[in-house]
Amino acid sequence: MTKRHFTVFLFFAAVLFPLLLLLPMFPAVSARAQQPINGTDPYKELDEKINIFFEGVIAGNTSSALENLLLQSPLGTTTNSSSSASMKTRLDEARTQYGSFIDYEPVKHIPLGKDAVLIRYLLKCDNYPLVWTFTYYRKPPQRGTVSPAAVAAAPWQLIEMRFDTNLELLAL
Repeated sequence: MTKRHFTVFLFFAAVLFPLLLLLPMFPAVSARAQQPINGTDPYKELDEKINIFFEGVIAGNTSSALENLLLQSPLGTTTNSSSSASMKTRLDEARTQYGSFIDYEPVKHIPLGKDAVLIRYLLKCDNYPLVWTFTYYRKPPQRGTVSPAAVAAAPWQLIEMRFDTNLELLAL
């Protein structure tokens, strides 16, 4: 063994090997950074609503899919009815431009603290995929109320939804 090889070997033995032993102490960070609470998925309810929305959109029931998604949301109020109509128009235009909506899949859940989350989905079309971002917020409990039940009882509200063709968003 040459002196150079011995130096490389010492480097691996002294520096990298101990680092490899430490790796199990640092679990990999998943796309869903918030871990399940008591074995339940903290965003399951939101994913179910979004899945119902996409099923309706794929089936061509855009208006009712939007209405159902926007129930109990600030976006679904009468003052925001024009933005709902605008979203329906944009969806109809996207179907014309990108082809039939075929399938969808969740891509990423990004917690923004404890009471806000960005949820990204990929809507697969005939010609090009669309990146959807849903932003949900829940009112935090009053100061001094720290029980997990109080936090879990607060309803999530959809405060923003958008779509575009910027696939780079999925990597962020």
